[in-house]
This record gives sequence, structure tokens and C-alpha cells, in this order.
Amino acid sequence: MKRLLLLPITLACLCFSASSAVLPAEKLLPDDTLAVFTIPDFTKAASIYHSSPQAQLWNDPAMKPFKDKFVDKFKSQFISPLENELGVHFADYAGLPQGQLTLAVTQDGWQGKDDKMPALLFLLDTRDKSSQLKTNLADLKKKWIDAGKTVKTETIHTVDFSVVVLSSNDIPKSLQKALTSSNSPPDSSSPERTRKQ
Repeated sequence: MKRLLLLPITLACLCFSASSAVLPAEKLLPDDTLAVFTIPDFTKAASIYHSSPQAQLWNDPAMKPFKDKFVDKFKSQFISPLENELGVHFADYAGLPQGQLTLAVTQDGWQGKDDKMPALLFLLDTRDKSSQLKTNLADLKKKWIDAGKTVKTETIHTVDFSVVVLSSNDIPKSLQKALTSSNSPPDSSSPERTRKQ
């Protein structure tokens, strides 16, 4: 029997004036938060990453042939199909993270059973790029509504949250393919399994 996955995804655009301080993730998230991944200052973290040994190796001219081949294959087999299915261009969002970026899983009434799943909460501080994010999210919301998805807007402490409930049927096929191929056991009929050593 196919299990229906209902996953509420909440997106928030944190729009604070330059003089306002953004609260740390632990002060913003609800008490029923199960897991958190946060970057307090995305711009600073990106700067640290770009000077790291891993980034220097990746950007080394000797790596260029491998890097170009890997990036082209990743784009053609995963990014482009996902963009087409979602109706978005990830490049439109790439420069938006400026401050705190937080991804959290909240209980949201989940009791460990299959009838309801935990919710995902995504918080993004765009600092002075909030108007661009609002435009991008309005376009995305319109596309999703036109595609028949239910999108609600909730305002909490003057911050607009867009809530999208997804079922397993709403997960893009390219993402399903990537998830199932990475989790599936090797095929016993594959050449690697049948070849004699």
C-alpha cells in the first residue's frame, strides 16, 4: 500500500530594518522543534568556505576538466529537470541569503505515526534583498496555485509565512529518482554483480 506523505513546508521571509537585530534560531523556533540546521551569517560563512582548502582544491586550474564535467552532468541530470518541474530558476535565489539561514524540523502535531508527518520550516534573512525575495516568492506562489497546490499565508509577529502541504505525489520526479536510486540496493543483474572475479 502506498503511504501518503503529507509534509507542510513553511517559508518565511525575514524582513528587518538595518537597525533591527535578527533573533538567533533558538529564539525564533517553536518549542516543538525536533532538529535544526542554522548558519547565523551566510555571507560570513560563504567567505570562510571560499578560503578553505576544499574550495581552493575545487577551484584549482588542474581540477577544471573534472569540475566542468561534474557540474555539467549535475546540471543536466538533476538541476535542469528539477527547475522545469518546479517552475523555478535556482539562480534567481542564489544571491539572496545574506544573514541567518535556518532549516528546522518541527513536530507540528506528529506523534510518530504515518498519518501525519513533521513539518519543515525554512527561515531566510535576505537583509537588503527582501524585495527581490518577495517578488520571487510571489511568482512561485502563483505558479504553485496555478498548478493546483494549496498555499496558505499566515502572519506571525508581522512576518508572512507561506505554508504549502505536499503529498508524495507532489515530490518532483527528478528528486524522487535521485532519492530512490541512492537508497535502492544494487541490482543483482548488473554487470558488477554478475562478473566473475
